[in-house]
Amino acid sequence: MSTIPYRHPRGGFTLIEMIIYVTLVSGILTTMSYLILDLIDGQINIVSETEVNYNVRFIRQLLERDVHAAQSLSVVGSDELTLQTPGGILTYRFDATEQKLTRQLDANPPVDVSSDEVLLSGSFSDVGFPGRTATVQADVQIDYRNPGQRSAYDATRFAQFILEAAGRR
Repeated sequence: MSTIPYRHPRGGFTLIEMIIYVTLVSGILTTMSYLILDLIDGQINIVSETEVNYNVRFIRQLLERDVHAAQSLSVVGSDELTLQTPGGILTYRFDATEQKLTRQLDANPPVDVSSDEVLLSGSFSDVGFPGRTATVQADVQIDYRNPGQRSAYDATRFAQFILEAAGRR
């Protein structure tokens, strides 16, 4: 008759079981950490892209409205556009030092057109036909402000607008 050897009831884990458990848990936690970091970077990128796109749309709409209502326009240098409108003289300026676009009506203080979250550069050029059309081209580059130089915050748009003063016709 064979006897069954006596086994002592186990009260814990063996060293090999513990190593396998720690390895599996650390692998799962590492994978989850990378996934969470990717999700955060993706959210940051969406926010920066949205802010840049918002500024492009807002600047385009504002310039279109003002230039369309202008009776005359003149480009003063590449960084300044002056419009004669029924409401007064409007001046747009690309401020290279502050990297923003400002809008000034008559002698009132200039108002920032771009938000504080972006850096803006650009130029104006007269592309109209003398005596026939008053048309201006605005070239604008908008970068999301990225002081830490993190790639998730990188967002840049270049836009070119061709705008005609309808009051000139």
